[in-house]
Amino acid sequence: AKWLLHVDGASSKQGSGVGIRLVSPTGEVLEQSFKLDFPASNNEAEYEAIIAGLRLAKEVGADHVHAFCDSQLVAKQFSGDYDAKDDRMDAYLKVTTELSKEFKSFELTKIPRAENTEADALAALASRTDSALRRTIPVETIEQPSIKLPKGAFIMTIYQEEEEDEEDEPMTPESEEDQSRSWQDEIKDYLINGTIPANRWAARRLRRKAAYYFLQNDELFRWTANKVILRCCDETQAKKVMIETHEGAGGNHAGGKSLASKIKKHGLFWPKMIEDCENHTAKCIPCQRYAPIINAPTQELQASVPAYPF
Repeated sequence: AKWLLHVDGASSKQGSGVGIRLVSPTGEVLEQSFKLDFPASNNEAEYEAIIAGLRLAKEVGADHVHAFCDSQLVAKQFSGDYDAKDDRMDAYLKVTTELSKEFKSFELTKIPRAENTEADALAALASRTDSALRRTIPVETIEQPSIKLPKGAFIMTIYQEEEEDEEDEPMTPESEEDQSRSWQDEIKDYLINGTIPANRWAARRLRRKAAYYFLQNDELFRWTANKVILRCCDETQAKKVMIETHEGAGGNHAGGKSLASKIKKHGLFWPKMIEDCENHTAKCIPCQRYAPIINAPTQELQASVPAYPF
């Protein structure tokens, strides 16, 4: 039976840490966080996590270990697909290889980060907290790197800034009153009265969005990236514009994206232009009836009779 080892390393401005989650064949779980008491890059922290995990597995008497990490570089270097061109990476690879030989069987597999959440949380815990604090999960300290550094060597650490993901913002359901209002009303209220929603995420989105709009003679206009001014249309005006542009006197029954581009060239705008234009062209009966059949064969098909009936 194999022991399952999940490891992860984290490096940030607050420090570096590693997380280890070791599961025995009978289901017992050992979790450990280590704070690195020395500067380390993300890849070095990943190696430190594997080395610490192997040492922990050795201490508990594991013979067969299947390790998992979310670092493609570490996994590929261990399997031999990537070369360890950097001296420090080569030193870490040698230490990891030597430790893996102490087990009867050892396997290292790269998994997506979403499947390594437990070890990732343990690594983040160690890298961003004080190891002197008492916690349910003990946070120990690794004082020195697992490799021997040559004299005069220095460490250059590159930190990756954490970006905010707008998709993580919680979505709140709209009420019937909000659905009946025009999309312009919220922006106009903010530009005129400074009114913002109570929800902080909605208020943040509104401030960012309103920076591209301005009012003139009670009409809403929008700046484009090229500093072109477009007049904003509400839902009723947008429907009339689509009908006139698509099938009016100058209409040519263009496709959805072409129709939206043509309307924008006329100096008009609303947020869901492309989506509304595609829905409008999809419901246009002449477009569906007289559109070219692109999947039709170029020649008339002929039935083939088999030479033998069996």
